[in-house]
Amino acid sequence: MRGWGLALAVWLLGVVAMEGAQAWERYEVILRREPFGRAPPASPPGPEDAAAEEEAPALAPPPRDLRLCAITDTDLGLRVGVVSLKGKPPKTYFLRPGESEDDLELIEADFELGTALLRRNGRQFELQLGDGGSSSPPRGPAAAGGPRPVATPASLKARLEARRRQIAERRARNEAARERFTDEIRQRQGNLMRPEE
Repeated sequence: MRGWGLALAVWLLGVVAMEGAQAWERYEVILRREPFGRAPPASPPGPEDAAAEEEAPALAPPPRDLRLCAITDTDLGLRVGVVSLKGKPPKTYFLRPGESEDDLELIEADFELGTALLRRNGRQFELQLGDGGSSSPPRGPAAAGGPRPVATPASLKARLEARRRQIAERRARNEAARERFTDEIRQRQGNLMRPEE
C-alpha cells in the first residue's frame, strides 16, 4: 500500500512539473512581441558603448526608387513591405529583420513609429511610412486628388471614424423607414378591420 502511495506522489509531482513548463511556453509569444518595450541594458553604458555609437555608420539619404508601404506585427513576427520602382513592373520585398533579398537588407523596423532601417550596397538609410522619399511630383491616385497610396495610422483612424458615422446614419435612416412602413401596415390593417358604412 505504501508503494502505491509513493508512486502516486511521484507521478503527481511529474504532472505538476510538466504543466508548469507548458504554462510558461504559452507566454513566450507575448514576450517575443515585447509589449512593454525592450528590456533595459544589463549594465549602464560605458565608454565602450559610446565608442561603438560613434563608429556606427551615418544614415544616407533614402534612395528615390524605394518606398516603405507596409509594416506588420503579427504572431509570426515583424515584417516590412518595400517596393522598388527601379524596374518595370516594380519589385516588391517583404522582409523580416535580418533578412535580405537581392541587394536590400532589413536591419530593424519600428511598428509604432512606422520606420524601417535598411541597407543597400553597404549604405544604411531609413524609410518611413507615408514618406515618398523623393521630391518628384506625385503620380497616380494622389496626383488626381484621390486617396494616397500609403495609409498612415492617423488617416486610417479618420477613415474608420467617417465609416462609423456613415453606418450610424444609415441605421438611423433604416430604422425611420422601418417605423414608417410598420405604421402604414397598421393603418391598412385598421382600415380592413373597420366595418364599411
